[in-house]
Amino acid sequence: MKKNTLAALILTTLAAGQLASLQAHAAGQLNVWEDIKKSAGIKTAVSDFEKQYNVKVNLQEMPYAQQLEKLRLDGPAGIGPDVLVIPNDQLGGAVVQGLLSPLSVDQAKQDAFTPASINAFRMDNALYGIPKAVETLVLIYNKDLIDKPLDSLQAWLDYSKTQREQNKYGLLAKFDQIYYSWGAIGPMGGYIFAKNDSGGFNPQQVGLNTPGAVEAVTFLKKFYAEKVFPAGILGDNGLNAIDSLFTEKKAAAVINGPWAFQPYEAAGINYGVAPLPTLPDGKPMSSFLGVKGYVVSTWSKDKALAQQFIEFINPEILELSDEQVELYEGCLSFPGHNGAIKRSKHVKVKAQDRHGEWFEMEADDMLARCIQHENDHLDGITIMESSEFFYEDTEEGRAAAAKKKEND
Repeated sequence: MKKNTLAALILTTLAAGQLASLQAHAAGQLNVWEDIKKSAGIKTAVSDFEKQYNVKVNLQEMPYAQQLEKLRLDGPAGIGPDVLVIPNDQLGGAVVQGLLSPLSVDQAKQDAFTPASINAFRMDNALYGIPKAVETLVLIYNKDLIDKPLDSLQAWLDYSKTQREQNKYGLLAKFDQIYYSWGAIGPMGGYIFAKNDSGGFNPQQVGLNTPGAVEAVTFLKKFYAEKVFPAGILGDNGLNAIDSLFTEKKAAAVINGPWAFQPYEAAGINYGVAPLPTLPDGKPMSSFLGVKGYVVSTWSKDKALAQQFIEFINPEILELSDEQVELYEGCLSFPGHNGAIKRSKHVKVKAQDRHGEWFEMEADDMLARCIQHENDHLDGITIMESSEFFYEDTEEGRAAAAKKKEND
């Protein structure tokens, strides 16, 4: 059997603060800012937290990207939140401006998360947040315009040329922004900043002019030089132009993130999702990781209780059997797709129930699989990354899956 730590559920993880000190906060209040239309997912946890610690949690929704700006005004005025949600790319400025309080988290608890997700909220070896959600770029294609996604970026370039001859577009991507072009630059040998001795970054050492980075950008420039990209996707409004062309069914595929799924579905696009294509050297494209996380305000009147709030539910996988079974799994994150994944047949888990009481349970077969599937989500892993064979649930995809099973 092997041990593995289960990352926490939504308001999750990590232990800090003693129970005795928390009990002293009876009849206290905690102000929490949550993202728009996201509070429903944590209401049960909020209710349990209030009952267990005799604390009133005031939950307010506002766009997560605007919360720090509002904190700058409301925090010093004494009307700001104790806990808020921010994207990891706002962390640096928030720390430098003294808006956030560092967290004291046991290393074993930190290890429950994937290194990339937890490190997204680390600055100069100090941890400032707990991951809530992880997002990466994927390839999104219109199944009514192309039967299946192409495997390589070169193949997409060639396909896009033929599409332009018909006044259509093949693949569109915002390669003039580093967030998107990094998918080629990183795997081909580039880097943004080198690391310094304290674990942070050295802004004096930039790696965007390495031979591999130059080769990557030179290849990406072909999409512009050969005019398979419209001029309108350059600049700040480029993403809107890409979305418009895709939802108007004028482009076969785009490179975008899961935030685009709902708008594309609302536009009536019969879309599919696939891993990013391979590069000229055969390596797969990569993606920056976007992480949303819970942080504690510098102006919180009770930082210990605020941290306990974001650590409230803390389950742990105690044992996984060595015996594994491979089955095909679906996932609501990727509708219409399945993946062949090997999972342990038996699992033992320790968790808190809705009343905050610890319990242990053992599960076999399908329930054990479900627990491991959800554990992957908490670690920022989807079936696209964990499956040995990821396919679209179509007749052709099922045939390919059946053929793979025969060959195994």
